[in-house]
Amino acid sequence: MKKFVFVIIAALFVSIGCKDTNENLVQQRGKAVNVIMSEAVPSFFIDGDLENSFVGFDLSLPEGENVDKAELEVVFGNKSVILKSVQFPSPDMKITAMEMLQALGLSASNVKEGDTFYLYVLTTKNGITTRSTAALTINVTCGFDAELTAGRYTFENSDDWGAPGMVTIEADPDDPYKIYIDGTPLVEVEELTGNGNKVELIINPNSFKVSGSKVILSDDTKEWGQPYTNVAFQPVSGTFNSCDGTFRVTFAISVDQGGFGPFAFTFKRFEGEEEEPEPEEPDFSAEITFAGRLTDPDGVDFALADVVLGDDVDSVKVALLAKDFDIEAAIEDESIEDIIAGIDSGDIESVLLKKDGSVSVECMDGDGEYTFVVITYADEEVQEYAYITFDFPPVFTGEISGSSVPFKKTVVRKKFLLVN
Repeated sequence: MKKFVFVIIAALFVSIGCKDTNENLVQQRGKAVNVIMSEAVPSFFIDGDLENSFVGFDLSLPEGENVDKAELEVVFGNKSVILKSVQFPSPDMKITAMEMLQALGLSASNVKEGDTFYLYVLTTKNGITTRSTAALTINVTCGFDAELTAGRYTFENSDDWGAPGMVTIEADPDDPYKIYIDGTPLVEVEELTGNGNKVELIINPNSFKVSGSKVILSDDTKEWGQPYTNVAFQPVSGTFNSCDGTFRVTFAISVDQGGFGPFAFTFKRFEGEEEEPEPEEPDFSAEITFAGRLTDPDGVDFALADVVLGDDVDSVKVALLAKDFDIEAAIEDESIEDIIAGIDSGDIESVLLKKDGSVSVECMDGDGEYTFVVITYADEEVQEYAYITFDFPPVFTGEISGSSVPFKKTVVRKKFLLVN
């Protein structure tokens, strides 16, 4: 992605010439008459329903302009024919698909979805015939289907804004021609944080062109290490394919400090089965670390431990087992379940923690090898246990030893625990 805003735009003008030939109906410059054609309503033919398809528009001339003759020319593939003569003004003109096909000597069977007709206005003045700038491109497409405007879509862009991704598109329940694109995935592909806003697109029912308003999708670009604010998407052009539900939209992407330029996106309906994300295993773990030995002013020795609770743990109980207790043997012969049950029931003395913290337990048996055992709770049931075995060090009165023992943890799921 372009991580730097471009605020200076350079324009490159390329001049292209064409031959003055009768073949393309171009005559001397400045001789063409500028016919005014209104927006066509509708502007397409429906595949499979050509008998009822038509385009409608108004024709007029600029005030004070006149011509000797005007005609409509239709072009389809390599065929071209004069459809009929017209007068100015000609409001509410209606040209049917069958009218065009008859003039071209074709039938509906010669036309398929994806084909295009071109309608031109030819004017003759002072013996010179020119093709007016008034023209209409008529695509053969499918009727509007609201089922194709919502669901899961893949998206990609032809430029360098992020990687392809997946997005959800929703239709307005009160207006099937208004849709909403979840904006978060559009910025997440650039490692930005979305703000939850959606891109609103309006489908023109007469042309299937799409338009929309500018919307801010990310509040800043801190992930880029840049100080830009308010990353916005502005639809500048686009189309909706009514046959397969594909949206092609060009967005001007900008920030408060400037713009990154236009980016052409293609949104295609995802017809496959999405892989369901693996459900996250709940974190019922606990980590316990031997933190040293403390001797109080009365000469009583305490073993210290730091405990860190897993994300889904409600509370833990921490117990200090008797000196030289063989925890490994207890695990092997499964008597560890009795230990866990004793801690759970209170038969074995323990310390309760409901958040990360430290515990201190008196070591009444003097120096030697001890074991801390911690059991975790969620939904008031025992979930897992962990333990650490450590050598009780010499006394350092009033101080905590700086040494620590590497954490040893054994995870046992609930089904292996004795919790009754």
